[in-house]
Amino acid sequence: MPSRTRWKWGILFGGDNLSMADLLRYGKMADDAGADSVWTAEVWRDAFVPLTAMASVVQRARVGTAIAQFARSPWHTEMSAMSVAEYTGGRFVRGVGTAPPEWNEKWHGLPYRKPVTRMREYIECIRTMWTSTPTRPVQYTGEFFHVQDYARFMPAPYAQVPIYLAAVRPVAHVAARRVPCGWVDQRPLKHPQIPDGGSPAQLAEGPGGGGAHRHRVRALRHEAVCNPLGC
Repeated sequence: MPSRTRWKWGILFGGDNLSMADLLRYGKMADDAGADSVWTAEVWRDAFVPLTAMASVVQRARVGTAIAQFARSPWHTEMSAMSVAEYTGGRFVRGVGTAPPEWNEKWHGLPYRKPVTRMREYIECIRTMWTSTPTRPVQYTGEFFHVQDYARFMPAPYAQVPIYLAAVRPVAHVAARRVPCGWVDQRPLKHPQIPDGGSPAQLAEGPGGGGAHRHRVRALRHEAVCNPLGC
């Protein structure tokens, strides 16, 4: 008999019209039901505080941001990731993304220019900063990000934390192909400013998918949970 594929499943908690108490209750229900992972989005609330609260009741499943926006500085994202990784005992997955151009430009005063290059540097910079120690500072120089003599005040709790990239817009597909990381499907959020995206196959085969930048894509598909009044 052919062997059956055992699928892992996860849930993205969008937060729309969900109280913090709801997030904790549904997160525990998902964990008890065997979810491999639970995720929070940086839309209705920030990504890290609700996720940490959920981690207090989710004892087994991985917990991740889906996603933290790259309007945050690499330092803020790296430090937040360190705290959540330590609190969760290494179960944290760091999901990052660009967010819609309008949010960057109108809410953060951040020109939406060369997002693929910016995202590639963003992830590289975070990974570089993660390796620093109190006695070994690191440097990073790119077109968008410049870090000099960054030294942690305490060592990172883990060697690295997985990074997943939200690849919804075509430019994000290119970034996901060029930077070794996972892929987060954000389409279940159904926000009017978040368009339909692609698929793992498109990430592997589309423009820019071959050559030296080709890598194995670790894809995450999930369903969003929110109050029916808000979805």
